[in-house]
Amino acid sequence: MFNDVIVSNILPDSQVFLLKDAGHMIFIRLYIESLKQKENHGVTANISYSQIAKETSVSRTHLRRIVDAAAKKNLMTPHENMTLTLHDSFITLAEEYMGLYFAFVLYCLDIDPTNSVLM
Repeated sequence: MFNDVIVSNILPDSQVFLLKDAGHMIFIRLYIESLKQKENHGVTANISYSQIAKETSVSRTHLRRIVDAAAKKNLMTPHENMTLTLHDSFITLAEEYMGLYFAFVLYCLDIDPTNSVLM
C-alpha cells in the first residue's frame, strides 16, 4: 500500500531537510528548540549554528545551505548573529511531517493506537 508513498513528495517543502545528510535530525532539532522557546508569532531559536552542527554531526557550511534553502521557502529567517526565527509555516510543516511519519510506523507495525494494551 505504501510502496510509492514518500513523505518528502507529500510535503514538498520538507525536501530542503529530508533529502540532505542529517536533515531529519536538523529538522527535528529545530522543532524541539521551537517548543522550548515558543512564542505566539514566530519563534526565535536562540541556538548557534555551531551548536546545531555539532549536535547533528554536520559542518556549519552544510547547515548553512539547509538554512538558506529553508529561508527561500519562507520556513525561517536567519539573522546575522547566527540565530534563526522559525516561522509558523516551519512549525506546521514539522508537525505534519511527524504526523505522517508516525502514522506510517503504526501502520507498518500493525499497531492500533486505540488499543488500551499499549497505554
